[in-house]
Amino acid sequence: MSKLLKKDKINIYYLWKNQHHSSKRIAQKYKINYSHVSYLIALIEEHGLSVLDHSYQFHSNDLKLEIMRKALNSNRSIQSVSLEYVLPSNGRLYNWLRSFRESGYTIVTKKKGRNPNDQSGERTVRSGKSQAQERKPSLIREEVGLLLGLFLPLVLFFAFDSFVQ
Repeated sequence: MSKLLKKDKINIYYLWKNQHHSSKRIAQKYKINYSHVSYLIALIEEHGLSVLDHSYQFHSNDLKLEIMRKALNSNRSIQSVSLEYVLPSNGRLYNWLRSFRESGYTIVTKKKGRNPNDQSGERTVRSGKSQAQERKPSLIREEVGLLLGLFLPLVLFFAFDSFVQ
């Protein structure tokens, strides 16, 4: 899925509202899933075009917990809860719920950006290769050594067994 610009989102809404295009037809034109188009239209219908002005939203753990409780404990759909809290897509709430279940029902907060201790992207002066690329041949040698250690006795046994017969 390509990321839509604000003007694209406005065009999608006007194609649906004024020209009565179906969400499937609009989705084909913009090469996105029609459920995303339907959600975008519902979001603009409920909250107006000003909802498109929010480019980034931070959601505190307390707010995430409140949203997830409402989605799990009420008879409302995930889409309606997502629309109520003006989430950019209902997929965000699905992801929160999935990670909430996988983590043993605790809130998972992902940090943005790369870990400052991660050195894998740095280049070595000598070869111009990353440290991960530098380590790769030694890992292969270790794996081959391990495999030889496991299978060499079997190969020798069968070779000797076939020689004796």
